[in-house]
Amino acid sequence: MKRLLLAVFLCLFLTASLAPAQDGPSKPSRKSGSGQAEQVDCSAVNDSGITSSVKERIAKSPALRDAGIGVDTQNGVVTLTGKVKTGGLKGVATRLTRRVNCVRKVENQLTVEQTKGDGKGSKSNN
Repeated sequence: MKRLLLAVFLCLFLTASLAPAQDGPSKPSRKSGSGQAEQVDCSAVNDSGITSSVKERIAKSPALRDAGIGVDTQNGVVTLTGKVKTGGLKGVATRLTRRVNCVRKVENQLTVEQTKGDGKGSKSNN
């Protein structure tokens, strides 16, 4: 019996404490939080600015900074050229580039370096 009364009391207490919170004014949503990109007027951004931003992002990426990736931008379309070690790094380069403000499209022309050997593993047939 005591357990039932305790459970009812807890339910009533929790319900009563939530009701005033619903009646109060809601907080305005944050449009420009630290996790979201700022709104940029792309008409004021030129291709060289986009290229610089992409190169900066690539230089900050530990996996890509030494890859020697070429970046060219024409009308907001970024073309990536060069070689990367793995296909995964090719995808990383594309994602980093897409996150740059005012990039309209990414043309990823990166090639994946061929590994030494026949690609069937490191075992020899002796």
